[in-house]
Amino acid sequence: MFKKNIIQFPKLLSVGNISNGFVAWLFGSAGPLLIVLQAAAKGHLSGSITSSWIFAIYGMGGLLTLIVSLYYGQPIGYAFSIPGAILVGSSLTHYSFNQVVGAYIITGILIFLLGLSGLVTKLMKVLPMPVMMGMVSGVLLPFGTEMIGSVVKNPLLNGIPLLVFLVLSFFLRFSKKFPPILGAIIAAILCLKFLPNVSVQSLHITMGIHPII
Repeated sequence: MFKKNIIQFPKLLSVGNISNGFVAWLFGSAGPLLIVLQAAAKGHLSGSITSSWIFAIYGMGGLLTLIVSLYYGQPIGYAFSIPGAILVGSSLTHYSFNQVVGAYIITGILIFLLGLSGLVTKLMKVLPMPVMMGMVSGVLLPFGTEMIGSVVKNPLLNGIPLLVFLVLSFFLRFSKKFPPILGAIIAAILCLKFLPNVSVQSLHITMGIHPII
């Protein structure tokens, strides 16, 4: 099955698949990475610990995604939890690094046992999807409110990409081949290039040293 899917893979490539894959890669390697770096900065993690964290997220996640997707012939992705990374940043301000790592290990063991036991389906019935999505939305809500605030502060630079995204979202056929988020990214790049009184600066994030006891 693995060899067969690899041989058939080039035949499945299309403009829509490539553009959606590119957007997924761009989103996964840009926005969530900043969340991880922000969490690491809040917890005063060292550069080596932060690098190991990033490698575990993107290196191992990408490798597992590639292997499993080619084996089963389905888009099965392995990714870290963005809300979880946000909670790590706030947790490191109240708990030690070792305590947070311990919580991660216990959580991983519980998830593994739940997957083996087959109790996930029963738990999904006990915990309705709207409740779980509400919890996730609560964690991500500040990002949505900050987006609106950024449009108010700079309507042209931040409003034009948002408007492009909304307009492209209405054309369903076109958006399947050309994702709206990609149009918003292109619009943002053009705004940075041509709008007056806009300067591009490098992003510098300073990592603290967090001792491991």
